[in-house]
Amino acid sequence: MKGKVALVTGATRGIGKAIAKLLAEKALRLAITGRDEEALQKVAQEIESLGTEVLAIPGDLSRVEVPEYIVQKTVERFGGLDVLINNAGVALSKPVMETTAE
Repeated sequence: MKGKVALVTGATRGIGKAIAKLLAEKALRLAITGRDEEALQKVAQEIESLGTEVLAIPGDLSRVEVPEYIVQKTVERFGGLDVLINNAGVALSKPVMETTAE
């Protein structure tokens, strides 16, 4: 996997942060995203200190236009995308078939 490109959503804390750091240790190039821009920049600095190239893209994935934007920025920077870790979560209190983009 060395040199491959991974995108990790929800990378500012918890499981997403741990996954991003693990991938960095395995020498993947990373794009990370999260809603908290300050926390995102801190994680990006931690990952860079491991010697891995990282792109921090702030964004709220509950907004319909953001996922495409994040993928586009990742591909522009790294020339492609090999691994996608969908870690960001949104809690809704209704069946998935009743869920709309709005």
